[in-house]
Amino acid sequence: MLKHYLIYLAGIILVNGAGFLLIPVYATHFVPTEYGVLEIIYNCIDVFNIIFSAGLGIASLSIYSKETVEAKKRKAISTAVITSLCIASVGSVVFLSLSEVINDYFFGSKDNLILFRIAGFLMLTQILCAIPMAFLQARMASKTFITVSSLQSFFIISMNIIAVVFLGWRVQGVLVSTLAGNALFALGLNAWTIRTVGWSFDRSFFKRLLRFGLPFIPGGLCFFVLNSADRLFLQKFVDSSAVGIYLLGYKLGTVAGIFVLGPFLRVWGPFMFEVDRRQDRREAIGKYFLYLVIAYCTAALVVSFFSAEIIRFISAPGYWEARHIVPYVLFAYLCWTAAAFFDSGFYITEKTYYKPVIMGTAAAVICGLYWYLIPAYGFMGAAYAAASGFLVFSVLTYIVSQRMYPVTYPLGKAGFAIGYAGMLYFLADALLRQTSWLTFGLKAVMLVAYPTVLIALGFVNREDVRVIVNRVYSLLRQVKRVMEHAA
Repeated sequence: MLKHYLIYLAGIILVNGAGFLLIPVYATHFVPTEYGVLEIIYNCIDVFNIIFSAGLGIASLSIYSKETVEAKKRKAISTAVITSLCIASVGSVVFLSLSEVINDYFFGSKDNLILFRIAGFLMLTQILCAIPMAFLQARMASKTFITVSSLQSFFIISMNIIAVVFLGWRVQGVLVSTLAGNALFALGLNAWTIRTVGWSFDRSFFKRLLRFGLPFIPGGLCFFVLNSADRLFLQKFVDSSAVGIYLLGYKLGTVAGIFVLGPFLRVWGPFMFEVDRRQDRREAIGKYFLYLVIAYCTAALVVSFFSAEIIRFISAPGYWEARHIVPYVLFAYLCWTAAAFFDSGFYITEKTYYKPVIMGTAAAVICGLYWYLIPAYGFMGAAYAAASGFLVFSVLTYIVSQRMYPVTYPLGKAGFAIGYAGMLYFLADALLRQTSWLTFGLKAVMLVAYPTVLIALGFVNREDVRVIVNRVYSLLRQVKRVMEHAA
């Protein structure tokens, strides 16, 4: 597991590190209003993606991982590809049919209608990439997965920069260049997948895919409410400029989740079924949970300590208020990290039908908070609501998952690790606000002290530390050899 995690981590650092290059591009070439318009359009695409992807990505990964006969594995993936193509095509037609209505609801003018037309085709290409990428993940082909993801990301990012910086196409340029990149990779990935698994449709797998995947639609919509509906409320109750400022702070706040939780979930999806076969599975899952919390808190401290400096460096002054949002988003994604781990019980037992209830309850809570807090406090109200809503979601997920699949989670140790990280953040925020080499050095010492103290207290097994260090060292040596060979 660790080997694949480090490979995915390296890839995500590569892909998302390059992707974060777009943040200063947008934050310096777009005024907050334009950045907000782009986000609203992407949010609309996300809603349709959730509905018309039908949960087929996670369903195909799970079914492929559970099957033991190679012929059945191939048939499951082929059925998923055909099903996805049909449903996504219908979704694109529906999106294009409703584009004028959606545009009028959020913006009240025809200025952005062409952007929604482009978005209808962009949604189709995004969905068509999902099954082939899930297929690579299910095969534990981590190197290939990262290679493909990196190529796709770099191509789209390059096209975005050319369109915005050199051609001056602004928001429309972002959508057109992203559409071109996704279309190219969707065609290539699906052609490779069909060539690998063949072209066949099996009704039994079709039913299993829908039975497993469809419960993710209401759950996905509810997660959208938790994760992104704040921007829609900001658009309705405030304006596009507030959306743009909030979005910059929110994106920076998600960095810890992207670089810690992202690679973990890529590996944990198929690996948790192997852990479930072990005699000590309940304790092993709890240990991995603690390690994940510590890793996330370490990354969150890095982001929170330097968020103000980062925002001033990458954006125009109109965005600098975004720094106040970052700590609340980091806390929200800590709760999301815990909930994503608690989800293991649903996947192992295949009782995913509980997820919509949990998500719906949390979404109802956060919608009420959005409705009350955003008109009163603007984008800070959205931040308060996000942190509260994700906390509710995490607690509910834990309670229900434990009833189905009890796990010995070390909640006391996890609580201490979270509290310790919170204490360090508040100390730095209260005493080290000035930007200087002295404050930078003191923050660096605090960052090193965090995992060091936890290891000394026995929260992390020292043998596991040794294995992690050796794996990281081995991976760095491989990277060095590749670079030397390329040179």
